[in-house]
Amino acid sequence: MEQRSGSLTFARSDEPGPRTATQVFNFTAPVEQAVAVLTGTDFGFSQPDGDHHVGRVTTLLDLAIDDDVVTVDGRFGVRDWSGNWDDDYQGSMQFLLLAELATGVQPSNLSITGIEHSQAIQHFRSQLHLDPATAGPDNQIPLVAGKDTVLRVYVDTGDDPTRPTIGRVTGLLEIRVPGGIWASVNPLNGPLAPIRDEQIQRDDPDATLNFLIPGAFATDRLEIRVRAFDAAVGNRPDLGVAGGPRQESLRFRSVEPLRVRGVLVNYTGTPAVPAPEDQRAEAAPRG
Repeated sequence: MEQRSGSLTFARSDEPGPRTATQVFNFTAPVEQAVAVLTGTDFGFSQPDGDHHVGRVTTLLDLAIDDDVVTVDGRFGVRDWSGNWDDDYQGSMQFLLLAELATGVQPSNLSITGIEHSQAIQHFRSQLHLDPATAGPDNQIPLVAGKDTVLRVYVDTGDDPTRPTIGRVTGLLEIRVPGGIWASVNPLNGPLAPIRDEQIQRDDPDATLNFLIPGAFATDRLEIRVRAFDAAVGNRPDLGVAGGPRQESLRFRSVEPLRVRGVLVNYTGTPAVPAPEDQRAEAAPRG
C-alpha cells in the first residue's frame, strides 16, 4: 500500500455553485484499488463578504484509476445561511491517497522528471537560472487553441546496479480528448543516449524526447500520457526497462486571430537599403 498526501486549492471567487479542482498522481505500477480520505479543510468568505456567517460547506472527493495513474477530483463550495451562491469565498481541501499497486512490475532506472509544453517559447525550469523569488512556475504561459504544440519530455536515466541497464531511450505519447480513446504519437527524435536529469541542457533539442501534438487536437482540454522505455526492449514495465508514466491535462484557450497590418515606408536616406527578400516559409514552433 502506497500513501500520497495531496491538497486542492480554490482561489477567491463568487462563481455560482460548488467549484472543482483536480490533482493527478503517477505511480510506478498499475493501481489495483485506491481511496482518497479527507484530512482537513480551510475556508472562509472574502471581503466584502468577510463578515458573513458560514451556513453550508460542500466538500466531496472522488477519484478515477487509469492503469498506474490516479486522478483525484474535489468539489468545494461555501454559502451563508441564505443558501444562495452569491458570496466571494476561498479555501482548500487536504487529503490522503491510499493506493494498492499490482505486483509483477520491476523498478526501472528510467523516470520522467518533467514535461515542457511549448508553442513557441516557454517558461520552464527558469528557477535554475533566474532569481527564485521572481521566476514563475513551469509551463505558466497559456496554450492557445488550434496551434501545434511541442512536448519536451525530460527523462532521467539512473545507474542503480540492481535494475536493468538502459541502452538507448525512446518513448510513446498518448493523447485523448474528453470522452474519446487514447491515440498514440511517436517521438520526433531519438532514440537518445542515457543522461542524468541534471545534465540536460534546454538549448540542446536532442537532450529530451520531443513530441508534436497537431493543432486539430488543441481544443479545450486534452489529456496526455507519456512513458519512456529502452528502445531495444520496448515498453515492458515487467522487465524493468520502462519508467512509470506521466499523465497531465492540457488546457487550451481560444483567442482572436492576430491582425497584422503592413505599413509602406519610403526610405530616402543613404546608403540605399535593398528590398527584403520574399519570405513565405511558416515558422514552426520551437521547443
